[in-house]
Amino acid sequence: MAGEFAKFNKEITRADLDQAWRDRLDDATTLDVGGRHGTAIAYRLYALEIYLKHRICLRLDIPHPLKKLEIHDLESLLVFSGLSAALYSLPASHPVALNWTRLTDLSTRLNDLRYMPALTWTAAQSADSARWLEHPTEGVLSWLAKQP
Repeated sequence: MAGEFAKFNKEITRADLDQAWRDRLDDATTLDVGGRHGTAIAYRLYALEIYLKHRICLRLDIPHPLKKLEIHDLESLLVFSGLSAALYSLPASHPVALNWTRLTDLSTRLNDLRYMPALTWTAAQSADSARWLEHPTEGVLSWLAKQP
């Protein structure tokens, strides 16, 4: 079958993913400085997505991401990363659980972030996304990074 040889994206390595999610966070900060808040929010969502793909590679002990996981579905990526049980065991009122819900809800607006004019998105909205993702104790990415 034609798709069998394309099981892995061999152009991208696990190390590339590890650097890429960090780069997207840096990009988001730079975009915010330039007033491009919608793109900054999108890049934060991409950072979370890439981080989860990195964790999937670690969990499966594979050097390249699976082609089938070239998706933007944060819930599915969380499950495949092996981190869903830890996150879903938190009470719904836990700040990390609340922030996860906020980010997954925001991810459903990825096309709006891509296609709506820049003035649609505010600095406050971007700051919220940064806090939900990166806060040292309540941020989703910060919390996920501490999980075994």
